Amino acid sequence: MGTDRRNPLLVDDRERKIIPLLRTMGVEIEVVRLEVSDYSFYDRAGALNLVTRKASDLYDSLHSGHLANEIEACINLIHNYGKGRLWWLWEGVWSPC
Repeated sequence: MGTDRRNPLLVDDRERKIIPLLRTMGVEIEVVRLEVSDYSFYDRAGALNLVTRKASDLYDSLHSGHLANEIEACINLIHNYGKGRLWWLWEGVWSPC
């Protein structure tokens, strides 16, 4: 993290639908191409947090091995960094209350 106290949420540039919503909500984001995960941030303790998500492609990702490869790559990045967490979100149907 160095001396830069900015800690924007890094958002993969392929997450096109969520980027305008995050900006509307006032979330400080930086849009980049992430090699692993869909979102990334550092918590207060300096730990790397990676967020990956699956929606309708979950079963295809399981069958093809893509999900296992993605999770392994995330875990390796966290181990190389030294500390962190992997958050896996399984998206489904929701409606606002």
